[in-house]
Parts: sequence; C-alpha cells; structure tokens
Amino acid sequence: MRAKRISIYNIILAVFAAATLVGAGLVYFSLIQQRQDLFQSAVEEKVKLAEMIKETVASPSWFYQISLLKDLEKGLIAGLSRFKDVRFIRIVKIDGEIYQSSLPGETGKRIKEPNVVKVIQSGQPLIRNDVFQNEEVKLLIYPGYENQTIWIGFSFKETEALAQNLLRRYFFIALAALLLLSLALLAILRSVVDPIRRMTATCEDVRRGNLDVRTEVGWQMEIGELAETFNKMLEDLRASRQSLEESKEILEIRVSARTKELEDLALGLESQVKERTKDLQEKMGQLEKFNKLAVDRELKMIELKKDIKKLKTQLDGAKATPQRDRGKKIDAA
Repeated sequence: MRAKRISIYNIILAVFAAATLVGAGLVYFSLIQQRQDLFQSAVEEKVKLAEMIKETVASPSWFYQISLLKDLEKGLIAGLSRFKDVRFIRIVKIDGEIYQSSLPGETGKRIKEPNVVKVIQSGQPLIRNDVFQNEEVKLLIYPGYENQTIWIGFSFKETEALAQNLLRRYFFIALAALLLLSLALLAILRSVVDPIRRMTATCEDVRRGNLDVRTEVGWQMEIGELAETFNKMLEDLRASRQSLEESKEILEIRVSARTKELEDLALGLESQVKERTKDLQEKMGQLEKFNKLAVDRELKMIELKKDIKKLKTQLDGAKATPQRDRGKKIDAA
C-alpha cells in the first residue's frame, strides 16, 4: 500500500502556524499577567502611601511640629495628593467627619460611609469603586491613628496608559519575532526544500532515462554535499551506461558474427543433408529393386518346387504301375 504523501511545505507551514499560535498565546497571557501586576503594584503603592501617612501622623515629632505649624498637616496631605494617579486624600474620623482633605472646602464636612467603622474595627484596608468628577476611580480606605481612616482616591489612568505602551511594545516585539521566524523559515525553504524539489525533479528525469542532468544547489551545507554526492552518482551512472552501451555494441557484433557462422554452418549442413538424403533415396530405390527381384525369385522357387513335387508324384505313379502288373501276373500263375 502506497504511503500518503506529505509535503514538507505543509509541515513547515504547520510548524510556523503552531509556533505563531503558541507565541501569540504566550504573549497574550504574559501581557495579562503584566497588566495584573501593574494594577497590583499601583494598589500596593497607594497602600504604602496610606501607611506612610499613618506613621507620620502617629509619630510624637509630628505633634510637636503641628503645634508649631498649624497648616503643616494640611500641606502634607496636599503635597501627597500630587502623587501619581492620586485624585484626593482625606483623613476621616469614625463618625464620618472629614478631618483633613486635599480637596478645598471638604474639611469639617461629614460623609456617610458604613465601611469606615468596619475598617477601624477589623484593621484591614478596603478598596472599592468610586466616582470622582465624572471619572471612575478606586477608593482605598485604610485604618489610621486614633479611630481615623485614611482615604485615597486614585485612578488607573496612567497605569492603563503604561499597560497600553506595554501592549504596543509586546506587539512590536511579537511582530519582529514573527518576521524573524518568517525569514528563518524562508531561508529553510530556500536552502532545504527548494534543493530537495530540484533533486526530486532531477530524479524524475533520471527515472525517464535522462542521465545528462545535474542538480545545482549553491549552498555549502549538508544539502550541498548531498547534491554533490547525487551529481557524482549521476556521473557514475552515465559512465556505467556508456560502458554498458559499448559492451552491448561489442556483444551485438559478436552475436552477428556468430549468427553468420551458424547460418553458414546451417547452410552447409542443409546441403549435406540433402546429399545424404539423395544417397539414401538412391539406396532405397536399389533396395526396393533388390527386394522385388528377391520376391520374384522366391515366387519362381515356389513354382519350381511345385513343379518338382508334381513331377515326383508322376514319377512315383509311373513306378508303381509296372509293379502292380507284375503282381497280377504272379497271382495268375
């Protein structure tokens, strides 16, 4: 049963497609992981910022500095609010009163937030979605000092922009890798597959009986060595074929000469057979004549024997008659 033919082009294209899909999958999942890491890093930065505010406000030196500079705490909050992606910072008491805020006019106001008590009691920070100036932001509520909570409203806008830049970077890297892979596959096709196809076409010509062909590869690699070996094999085949043709011609000459000799011998034997046949025919004629003479002689001998027997019978009868007469005479006397 003939095996199903599989083209090496199809194999290479399948490998290329599989490598492209695997690469795309790796890039996609890597990008998702990088994006998640960026957002997680942004959240951790805000948590550290809230922790720094808590430690600063709780330190004894801070109370001393506040007693000297009343607006120092407000300046601290305003300065930290200019941190990357931060939209506002508030210090809110357990009853919802805003103790300090980076937003003008908010200090002293009350905010209804049931999660404030929950965060203070549990001591665990809380992150939830919020809206600030028609922008979707994240709100971090961090447990502070003396029944206070630190609120940090921040956006993922810059993080998203960084993720987009990362996506573009990955895209160009993947495109460059795909281009390099395509060039590598093209080089493989040109250096391996095309020479093999030319050698296959040459083999087809050889199968049809044309040995005056040659495979040109032009690559000094294993495939070039294979093509050179193939060309040497063709040269050996041409030499063997020429030798066979010369031997065939010599054999034909010898066969022709031997046939001529056999034909001459056959003609000589035929003439000898004809002469021998003629001699045999003459001898057969003589033998027939002799046989005929012998038969005639035998017939004559038979007739002669009959005549002799008849004469003997007559002679015996003649001898018997005088004796009977003599007997009669004796009887009468």
